[in-house]
Amino acid sequence: MAFASSNLKLTQVHGVVRCSGTNGDSGTIDLDVDLALSSETPSSPVVNIKRLHWYCDKSASVTVTRNGVEIVHLHNSGYTDWYGFVDNTENDQDIVVEFLNGDGVLIIEVNKASGFGNEQHRGAGGLD
Repeated sequence: MAFASSNLKLTQVHGVVRCSGTNGDSGTIDLDVDLALSSETPSSPVVNIKRLHWYCDKSASVTVTRNGVEIVHLHNSGYTDWYGFVDNTENDQDIVVEFLNGDGVLIIEVNKASGFGNEQHRGAGGLD
């Protein structure tokens, strides 16, 4: 199985991306492309990680990095929610996901903090 990613949800301020892969597969979530709506013109986007869900084979792991900085290294299966705050490490950099030693799935929930155009927060969540 090769690395694959797809958007489960994408709005002006929120995104949920599902990534899957196997031993040695890696891929990039490009902030300018993968998290932009067709009506948005990204310019220096800033994207924070809010939550992670992951499912890995017994000996598998998944690593998330941004700009070469390791954000998380995950094993087995689990869920992380930062409850009221976000991981903003290297938040202006693309998100790189790597799967090692078996099959895995990672679901990343992000908030699009800025850089997606003038209309980004208009009408989102009742804000006008």
